[in-house]
Amino acid sequence: MISALSLSPAASGTVETRELDLVDQADVQTVWSATISETSHQLPEGMDFPSEAPPLFQNTDEGYVNVFERGLFESVIRHYWRCAWLAEAADSSAEPASDQVRAGAETPNSDDELNRFVETLPQESVGEFSTYQSEIREAAASSGSSPEQVEYEMDCEGLKW
Repeated sequence: MISALSLSPAASGTVETRELDLVDQADVQTVWSATISETSHQLPEGMDFPSEAPPLFQNTDEGYVNVFERGLFESVIRHYWRCAWLAEAADSSAEPASDQVRAGAETPNSDDELNRFVETLPQESVGEFSTYQSEIREAAASSGSSPEQVEYEMDCEGLKW
């Protein structure tokens, strides 16, 4: 499905636009693989990014035109990265699949990576993420679980590694 946005000209009669870098369904796997190979996000030992593009990119329903903004691929990689370090921090026992690609030979510790995550967010998302983290800490305190475990259960369970 493609959605459109209509913009009204500003008072000056001009509209500021930016060109989007779009990826067609036929190029999804190529862009996914390239994004993995170009990422600086390292995963914990024994965890790998999926070699196949995630289901989000696999909609092949008839009647849909599948087009993705290139930046979405890095956002999804960042999500996998965060989830991997949450799993590591929460002592998750997730086993990696054998058909995956390793990103980076040396891996830092989970505290470093989880703290670094906020630096990778767009500036306009930092406040929202901070609020979300406060809510996670409250939920963890009331459940007796660690904040990492609560966040992993809310945001990451079901990811295929």
